[in-house]
Amino acid sequence: MSILAEPSVLQKKAEIFLERDVYPLLKNFPVSEKFSLSQEIKQSCFKLIRAAVMANNLTVVKKRLEWLDEADAEKTLLLVLFGIAKTQKYITQKKLFELQGKLNEIGRIIGGLQKFFINNGQQPKKVKSTYLGLSLYGLRIARTVGTIRPATGTTTMLRTRTRTSVSAPPCRLFRPARSRLCWRVLVILQGRGNPSPCLETA
Repeated sequence: MSILAEPSVLQKKAEIFLERDVYPLLKNFPVSEKFSLSQEIKQSCFKLIRAAVMANNLTVVKKRLEWLDEADAEKTLLLVLFGIAKTQKYITQKKLFELQGKLNEIGRIIGGLQKFFINNGQQPKKVKSTYLGLSLYGLRIARTVGTIRPATGTTTMLRTRTRTSVSAPPCRLFRPARSRLCWRVLVILQGRGNPSPCLETA
């Protein structure tokens, strides 16, 4: 069972505006406007609340911004509709200023949410860590071409990214299995006490 998110400030403001301002106001409108201007004002308030709910419950930033744009459009439409009501003398100039002030407050909330999602909606990209003092020139990946034969008196061919070279006399190669942290492989000559030059590997 899904749990609904807590109502946002925008949603609460829109609900209070509908309950405390719009419904009492529409009761004074003439009956002839019941299915025209009155209905348009109520429908616009419903769409404003719906847009606020969707913007609050969605998780995709792009979708949230789309619903906030719709909420802002409905807010602008309400300003126009109340202006028509004032022209038709259904409301007074004082009441119009009061409604405009509350709608402008809703508009500021919408603008603040849009700015927040635009600035903070993008997830920061992960930056690959680099090692200071690590030279790409010094990194070479060595792989054997032939087979290391102990105590046979033969040599082993080693190939790097830049050139092919001949290693020291036959030896035993010790290195951890596919370990990136092992950058040097120690080649110990069989039957000798002196180690050969170290081979660099990735």
